[in-house]
Amino acid sequence: MVHRRTLAPDRRRIVSALDSATREWLEAQGFAVTDEAPWIEALTHGSFNGSGGAAAVTSKDYQRLEFLGDRVLGLSVASWLFRAGDAPEGKLSQRLNALVSGATCARIARSIGLPAHIRLGKQARDDGGADSDKILGDVMEALIGACFVQHGFDPAQAVIYRLWASELEGDLGRS
Repeated sequence: MVHRRTLAPDRRRIVSALDSATREWLEAQGFAVTDEAPWIEALTHGSFNGSGGAAAVTSKDYQRLEFLGDRVLGLSVASWLFRAGDAPEGKLSQRLNALVSGATCARIARSIGLPAHIRLGKQARDDGGADSDKILGDVMEALIGACFVQHGFDPAQAVIYRLWASELEGDLGRS
């Protein structure tokens, strides 16, 4: 009689859904990856779902994390502006709006190489989605949201201050 043993999954070998280049890129930007799920979600455009087989159908897209990241970014920048001087409210609002705009988020996203890591469907990629200011800005905010979900406010704020440093110290939004 042959005894068959059920093969239990080898818990030491974890198959990563986040490719190694993207994981390394995230880490280099200051986004410490402990759980891949929020990072995959943050990098996934709605067009990706259903375009890559059954596995892609279950993927979430970045929209919820973008919503959260937008608020974390806004609060972080507002806090920095408030502490950085004594400008009146109108000037603070003007600078805040410029610093957290989609165009600024997209510019920062390009500067750190984000386009290469966005998960887009074939049609969206063919249509230039990886270079769209709207998509880049949204995904940048989603990454901030993922950082907040995984690590909390202070680490997310630290990443923002590092990535936005030249913008915060510069003249963007000053009149």
